[in-house]
Amino acid sequence: MVCNFVVGNTNSLAAALEKNEIDFAICAEIAGQFPYTFESLYEEKLAFIVSNIHPFANKSRMYSLEELCDYPIVTGGKNCIYQLKLEKELLTISKKPFCYTISQLSIIPQFIISIDGAIGVIVSSMPIPDNCKKLDVEINNSDIKIGIMRNLRYDNMTSSKQLLLNYLIESLSRVK
Repeated sequence: MVCNFVVGNTNSLAAALEKNEIDFAICAEIAGQFPYTFESLYEEKLAFIVSNIHPFANKSRMYSLEELCDYPIVTGGKNCIYQLKLEKELLTISKKPFCYTISQLSIIPQFIISIDGAIGVIVSSMPIPDNCKKLDVEINNSDIKIGIMRNLRYDNMTSSKQLLLNYLIESLSRVK
């Protein structure tokens, strides 16, 4: 058996499922996902971070999304589920921030350190470097369901693939 791991955003993984290039994906839930099945395993939340020299870094309080709009925001790429969730929340306020989009969430902390006053949007499970601080931000709906997505058209799981999938489901179900 050969086991290849493909890293990508939810949309690229859904496209790979559609082409039968992968058997399943661990990703965020997407709307209108037919012919896919989605088994939710846990929820992520949006998290906001700043560098330790940001004006908000030494203030321990709850911020509104509108207050963040005075600073540049660094977020995932245009098809990133997290970025789309943030855009939806930004529609509820009158101010609009200047946004930088990056396709790889793991490098957002480096960007907020190099862009003066920037605020990064990451997922809550992502480790925060020592030179950054997480902000408490009031946001209505920051939950993002993470789970296993499969294509019903190509359900050709061998017993070894199913065993791996069962192990992943069991392991990821413990994530809180």
